[in-house]
Amino acid sequence: MTPRATGAAFGLLAFSTTVLTGLWVRNPPVLILQRAVWAMLLFCLIGLCVGWAAHVVVREHAHRREQSLFGEAEATSDQSGPSDPDDRRNSSTGPRAQPMRT
Repeated sequence: MTPRATGAAFGLLAFSTTVLTGLWVRNPPVLILQRAVWAMLLFCLIGLCVGWAAHVVVREHAHRREQSLFGEAEATSDQSGPSDPDDRRNSSTGPRAQPMRT
């Protein structure tokens, strides 16, 4: 969501700035709109790239912060589940829990 919002904000900023500048210097309306649309497209692409980079930076920071707070072992154990086949068989979280053999 962040890259699209950043791209839209950059594009809108470029479009409005180009239109206001064109009106200020009294350019013809067709020329103003052509330049404004090109500026909007260019800055939308730039905004998408900037937003994507910001998204990656925030995601990596959150991942590192999670690892520092909760530790590496807890973060990986929640995702993978029991790794030992005996633990899986004796686990009560599965659909059919088998009784332990003595």
